[in-house]
Amino acid sequence: MRSFYLEDMTWTEARDAFQSIDTVILPVGTFEQHGHHLPVGTDSFVADYLARRVGELSEVIVAPLMPYGCSSAHTEYTGTLSLSRTAFESTIQDICDALVSHGAKRIVFMNGHGGNHAALHDIGVRLRRREILSAIIDWWKISGLVHPQGTCTGHAEAIETVITMAIWPGKVDVKAASCAPVSRNWTQGITIESLARSRFRGVPLDIPLLTKDLMPSGSWGQHPSELDPQLGNEIVEALIEFIAAFVREFKTAQVPS
Repeated sequence: MRSFYLEDMTWTEARDAFQSIDTVILPVGTFEQHGHHLPVGTDSFVADYLARRVGELSEVIVAPLMPYGCSSAHTEYTGTLSLSRTAFESTIQDICDALVSHGAKRIVFMNGHGGNHAALHDIGVRLRRREILSAIIDWWKISGLVHPQGTCTGHAEAIETVITMAIWPGKVDVKAASCAPVSRNWTQGITIESLARSRFRGVPLDIPLLTKDLMPSGSWGQHPSELDPQLGNEIVEALIEFIAAFVREFKTAQVPS
């Protein structure tokens, strides 16, 4: 096959590809602020890069990137382009329906943004009711499990920065980063840790907040200057190896009986 990328195929090549390959990777990102040092396209670019590399290694079809996602917590920052949950979910569902109509039986969502996850999960449940399997890969949730130094600590923080530096050279200005851990006391008993996690008496709770509530710069967590940029290459390769291995295994999965 000339290419695993659907966008590169003619319609007859796509027809032939779907006749022999029934697993598709769909990269999903968003356009949102990433502090003073990372581009607004970071989430989309990382998702697309991982999807392409993994698709080649696992020999599955890679659908075109869906670059827009659910980023409502960041809309106060210029350059953020957010879809409503309804619009996002409807669009992804339509894309999945088209892929299924062509012969896809398994869809792997290569997700670049946490705000997309809930909608992707609901889509996955609906697909399952039609005997279609899906999986959601949130790379930041597994980076610390596939590499001992890969744990993410916030948003546009050190790990996301060195990963972006590894795959998008020249697009990162580490010197401009304004990033620090966010944990602080909000009330006498409530501590804020992130957009979706606070604690009361040590117990984690979800108190929805806006990015500006946490850090005016738009980024929080470990400062990028604390890490060797070379670490980004190691984490990227560890992610690709693990995800490709999973996709190769997932290709063999059948609907549970």
